[in-house]
Amino acid sequence: MKWFFRCWLLVLPIAGHAQAPVWLWATVFHASAGVQMQSITSAANNGCFAHGSFGTALYLPFDTLVDAGGAGNYFLAHVDTLGTVTWAAQFSDPVVSMHGSENDGVSCLVPFNGSTIVQGQVVNGSTEGTSALVVEFDNSGALVDLVVVPGIIVTTGTSTPYMHHAAGSGIVIIDVVTDSTTVLGTVVLGPGRVLARILPSGELLWAELVDAGESGITGVAHIDAIGRSLVCAPDGVDGVFSSYDPSGMLDWQVSEVYHEIFDPPVMTRRVNGDPLLALGHPSQGPIGLGTMLEVSYYDLSGTPTWYATTSGTTSWYHGITSLDAIDGGASLVGGRYVGPLTFGTIPVTSNGPNGFVGLVDSAGSWLWIVSETSGNVFGFHSAPGANTRIYTTGNTDTGASFGGHQVSTNMGNFTGFVACLGDVTLNTPDTGSPFETLLVWPNPATSMLHLSQRFGQEQVLRIIDPSGRTIESRPLDPSATTIDISDLGTGIYLLRIGEHQARIVKQ
Repeated sequence: MKWFFRCWLLVLPIAGHAQAPVWLWATVFHASAGVQMQSITSAANNGCFAHGSFGTALYLPFDTLVDAGGAGNYFLAHVDTLGTVTWAAQFSDPVVSMHGSENDGVSCLVPFNGSTIVQGQVVNGSTEGTSALVVEFDNSGALVDLVVVPGIIVTTGTSTPYMHHAAGSGIVIIDVVTDSTTVLGTVVLGPGRVLARILPSGELLWAELVDAGESGITGVAHIDAIGRSLVCAPDGVDGVFSSYDPSGMLDWQVSEVYHEIFDPPVMTRRVNGDPLLALGHPSQGPIGLGTMLEVSYYDLSGTPTWYATTSGTTSWYHGITSLDAIDGGASLVGGRYVGPLTFGTIPVTSNGPNGFVGLVDSAGSWLWIVSETSGNVFGFHSAPGANTRIYTTGNTDTGASFGGHQVSTNMGNFTGFVACLGDVTLNTPDTGSPFETLLVWPNPATSMLHLSQRFGQEQVLRIIDPSGRTIESRPLDPSATTIDISDLGTGIYLLRIGEHQARIVKQ
């Protein structure tokens, strides 16, 4: 369905709300037979990276990417802080996960069957099951790293495994198992869903069945920088939200979180481990069943702390597509709506599909909402950039305006765009260590470690090797003041107790 008539969006400043940012520029991506922008992530310092697909040719300022012979036409482009496209790479399969890497580079995860092509280079995987490719580009677009995991998962069903990756912790995979599946040689019996973690080296850390029963929908998963996983998956009519520690142990699970999803939920964590969940069809919380928008904040026990919701017109087209944790406890939200809607107490009006960016404070209140000012907009995603920038991407079939910045297109032919919001007080994406430092002595040690504190309640002691593998997990008595490490081999380890950790050396 397309909307060809709409009114201008008007967002008025409201007393008590923070000043909204303004549109600084918009860059157009034209392609023969149309272009579909699919995701965006920020560079460490200079601009952003946008991923999408095109028809027979993608027209760039410095080159034209052409049809790869029916193998799939996907691209990754770097856009700098001024809106200039500086380089692009071409893929034969879609990027499902990407994040900024060192020196303003980018890391991309590409699942594929058989073989795939990156920048004209053929990469062979397995003839059975789904393989995975992690490829990294530097700030000039040069390919600097390429890791292939062949035959990562072989399933008897017809589902498509969902994958996500993070720097330092590798890949998390969730898939539906009707009978059995093989994850890098490890057989997991179903029926149900299998969750697996692959280390950055391509080695399987663990694979296990996380729920029983059959479902044709895989669900979605997220992994953070230290290997903690989040999972949202259907459970009959309503869905479940689950958290797993780096070793694959279930932390908690919440049922009846969303209802009859049109879009998959979007998840992320703060560095302290607290999860954020964004939904277009929530089934619990203040607004109950419906198709409004909702961002939920959970604590480490799985208890919801607050909900940021909308009210107004019910529509199948409302959806949240991106969610980022911001330093200071704020959350950046990107998505779409067909209004009018009220975000908390902030009303917005529209007569067609709008892309929006919103900021939620640490207590769950919407601080501001900004949308494009005219035109149909679809598939809208956002990402926080460095300093005072927010980058957005999406598609339009009517042309669109971002303040005074125009994106033109022929009616009915999709055009992609990257647009930038600026002049906003927005800290860098949530960073830092999620753990408090635990003091232990002696260090190095040969047998016994002394703890600087008692924890007052039973905790789980985990010892982690340099690859990120949990090699030992055991209960720790609330009154314990020492830990026996005599059975450990010589080397360097991380010792974790609750939200505390220490780097230890075993002699």
